[in-house]
Amino acid sequence: MVEMAGKSNSRKKKSSNSSSSFSSDNAEDPDYTVRWPRRMSSQETFTSLSGWKRKTNTCEVKGLQNTAGTSEIKGKRTRATKKKDIKKGEMPVIKTSKMAQARKEPGYLKIERINFGRKRSSTSGRNKNIEDENDQEKKFSLTRSGRSSENENDKKNKKRATIFSWLIDSKTVKENAEVFYMDDYSKRIIKEGIIRREGILCNCCHKIFSAASFIVHSGRGSAKPFERIFTSKNQLSLLSCMIRAWNKPDECERRKFNGIQTKGNACDSYDDACMICADGGNLMCCEVCNSTYHQDCIELKEVPRGSWYCPYCVCKFCGHPARENDYLLECPQCEKRYHWDCHVRRELKIIDLNTIPCAPFCEKSCKEVNYKLERNMVGLKNELDEGFSWSLLHQMDDDTGIYLNDTYKRTVCHSKLAVALRLMEDCFETIVDRHTRINVIRSVVYNCGANFKRIQFRGFYTAVLEKDDEIISVASLRIHGTKLAEMPFIATSNIYRSKGMCKKLMIAIESALCYLNVEYLVIPSTSERISNWIEKYGFRLLDSTLNREIIRRNTLMFHDSIRLQKSLVSSFLAKSGRSPGGMVF
Repeated sequence: MVEMAGKSNSRKKKSSNSSSSFSSDNAEDPDYTVRWPRRMSSQETFTSLSGWKRKTNTCEVKGLQNTAGTSEIKGKRTRATKKKDIKKGEMPVIKTSKMAQARKEPGYLKIERINFGRKRSSTSGRNKNIEDENDQEKKFSLTRSGRSSENENDKKNKKRATIFSWLIDSKTVKENAEVFYMDDYSKRIIKEGIIRREGILCNCCHKIFSAASFIVHSGRGSAKPFERIFTSKNQLSLLSCMIRAWNKPDECERRKFNGIQTKGNACDSYDDACMICADGGNLMCCEVCNSTYHQDCIELKEVPRGSWYCPYCVCKFCGHPARENDYLLECPQCEKRYHWDCHVRRELKIIDLNTIPCAPFCEKSCKEVNYKLERNMVGLKNELDEGFSWSLLHQMDDDTGIYLNDTYKRTVCHSKLAVALRLMEDCFETIVDRHTRINVIRSVVYNCGANFKRIQFRGFYTAVLEKDDEIISVASLRIHGTKLAEMPFIATSNIYRSKGMCKKLMIAIESALCYLNVEYLVIPSTSERISNWIEKYGFRLLDSTLNREIIRRNTLMFHDSIRLQKSLVSSFLAKSGRSPGGMVF
């Protein structure tokens, strides 16, 4: 066998039994003249054995005269004989493609083709330029790195927590849909662009802008940018698209009331988890509501005989349950109950219940906290340094006590809540209450109500840190009057982790709580994260005094978590009447 070296530039010496298909057919080749007599002799032997009649032909090669015979009954033509006949004109020339003809021309240099992103050049000879190959390899590696960076950017863009990304995923607006900005007065189209997950891609400069920046880029200004940007296909404003996405059935399902139905005996309508620690076991049942407690969690030395009332079914002021011909009112802010007579004696004034659409607040401090939240904080964008901003969000349905007449602010607030939920779900594993099977994170972000006190989340607010309409960090807050506030969840987008975003949001939250005159911030933490909260954020383990306050309140807790606390000192912002964002009311 002959060992072939592919497309090697060096000629290797062939053995005597080399196949003719591997030898050259060029008459000017030295090997050709050496092998020609050997070929003719082998052909003569073959024809003599066959008994064919022959006629002589003379072939002249480089001064050598050899006589070779050809058969009158022509056999199968070889490649060499075909080339000879074509030169003599005995056979018609077979038409070849332009590409094949170009390869035979001596002036032909390169034919480039792309094969899996890699460029290769074929020349008329078998020689390869090593430098060209290295250059192609470099280009190929650059192409691969460029493609990988593009794929990484696509993954990042898909995780962008923006309203545009929410609209695309809800199939309300298609990605790359054309939009335009219309002037408020002239009704002319000023600027056009394309919707992307991270923002609006401008057609003129090919840069990504937020909704507000897109209008500023067009040389105009608008306080309601989502109302003045329209889709080209159906002429709907982005605000209308946001309302459609918010009212879709699957979105409405996420924020529904959590009505828990008890299993088995209908008489047993109590919760299966402790109100304090959220764990099961031997529980004490309240005489009035469906709440249950551990004896140790409620700090009782012994189980009381007869009827027992939980801290939510007794008066906040006197500690007694509802009497005959009387009932307990519930404070809209701290959710504590109280006797009307006890409240009047403390306030020293008469209030006509017929003139108040809801139950009055238990104390003046709760009324002030609720007023600041509703009028000065919810839905308001507070500017920070370096282009960042933060705001407080809340689902503002009519039955929650918070109502904004401004449809635009309400819609933007609800849309940001939906985006905040997506970010929370990306950062946390799904947390399902093992006793009621509800989605805890979803119910907290959408401040859903429930018929069980333990999973009643109507008082929750969502704080978000933003930049260019992209939500970066999210935290859940519930304010229990001026005594304490709880923060069970805080999350930062994977793209912005380890960049100080959580710290920036925590500073804004603490400033807001100081503005509301809240004394303590309480969080549940896993054992692995306790040192991080203590060293970086100034928290410490919960003391017994604050623990007694928590017993009297509905706080979210997980059975494998540990509570931490942080004391909040009223800063200059709270005392001077300034908002957390530095704005004066």
